[in-house]
Amino acid sequence: MDSKSFEDQPLTRVEEALQGRAAGVTVAKAGGQPGGAVKVRIRGVNSVTGNNSPLVVVDGVLGGDLSTINPNDIAAMDVLKDASATAIYGVRGSNGVIIITTKKGSGKGKINVDYFTTVSSSPNSVPRLSASDFATIENLRRTNSGGAAVYTPAQ
Repeated sequence: MDSKSFEDQPLTRVEEALQGRAAGVTVAKAGGQPGGAVKVRIRGVNSVTGNNSPLVVVDGVLGGDLSTINPNDIAAMDVLKDASATAIYGVRGSNGVIIITTKKGSGKGKINVDYFTTVSSSPNSVPRLSASDFATIENLRRTNSGGAAVYTPAQ
């Protein structure tokens, strides 16, 4: 797949570009922590070495890390997931191979800036019940559900 298939999307990780675009590739967060690790599995869980992560090849260099690559620098990304991966890379390719080709510089230098922003706000104060209002509502809730009131009018 080339970079045109995901260049207009707000991707922050390379794994997000793989998700849903390559058959047989499963991308899942390892936990719920923001910025946490992401598990990429090709062809399920079948390891010879005990590690189920695919081999990453960046511009012909073996052992790259997907978390260190900027998605905007990718020109093309290929996934090898069958016998061709092990034929080329041996046992290291048994869990599949992700081949990434980065963009090469040409012509005059230029600077591109991509940014994403969000705006959120919270109210300055949250309206709260007074003690007497709470007691009244609690008594109504209990009597409406067939129970007895908990608080007396004096309380």
